[in-house]
Amino acid sequence: MTVLKKIISEQESYAPGDKINYSYEVLNEGITTLSGIQATDNKTGAIDLDTTTLLPGESAYGYANYTVKPGDPAEITNIVTVNATDSCGTFIERTADATVGIASKVTITCPPAVTIECDDSQDPYENSILGIPEANTTCKDPNSTIVFSYSDVRTAGDCLQNYTITRTWTASDYCGKSATCEQTITVQDTTPPVLPELPTGGYLGCNTPPSCTEGLKATDNCDSDVPVTCSAGTIQENNCLRTQVFTYSATDDCGNTNSSTVTYTWK
Repeated sequence: MTVLKKIISEQESYAPGDKINYSYEVLNEGITTLSGIQATDNKTGAIDLDTTTLLPGESAYGYANYTVKPGDPAEITNIVTVNATDSCGTFIERTADATVGIASKVTITCPPAVTIECDDSQDPYENSILGIPEANTTCKDPNSTIVFSYSDVRTAGDCLQNYTITRTWTASDYCGKSATCEQTITVQDTTPPVLPELPTGGYLGCNTPPSCTEGLKATDNCDSDVPVTCSAGTIQENNCLRTQVFTYSATDDCGNTNSSTVTYTWK
């Protein structure tokens, strides 16, 4: 009796979750009839053969499959054992095996979407709010570690400092396998500029107020050039006193505004 085992879904390598399909052939190469034929695979269990009795020269066939599990070794060997009894009452047992290689498989989960300010660090190893992915590998090499890398694609928003980053993370293992995921990072500018030191204003006595101070610049967390504008209000009279209010304002590229007033009073 000869037992033949063949992998009918053969590929270069398998990863956890892949299904390995097997076909089995039991050939009666003797001169007596075989009966009570039973086949069992150490991975797939009992095999349902299309017949349990074989005349000389006949074959019985069966099929089974095995799904690769995350904890399986780097090579999976299936062994099938076939038992039968010939017409003389002699018990016969034969075995056959097949071995396949298991490739590593990497799984990765990206950090959730996050919103940051335009002056926050975009380096995930410096800014913990951005997060680092979680990843696992089935690589069985004792030196196996997972290495992360990422690349960014920037999509413009409604102003220069408002935009979206699509960050593609890649996790690679020691066995040469990798997986990717995407994280969305929203960058925004919500911080108003800071005005420079302004004129002090106050009571001028009999002197008339000066005009607006020109050429002032505000400082901003993300906008490098924020000019200060000044508007002079109308002169208000109250008995013998006159009052005029000057409004100094600064607006950055994203529309964040800061303003302050300087008031002069004189006779």
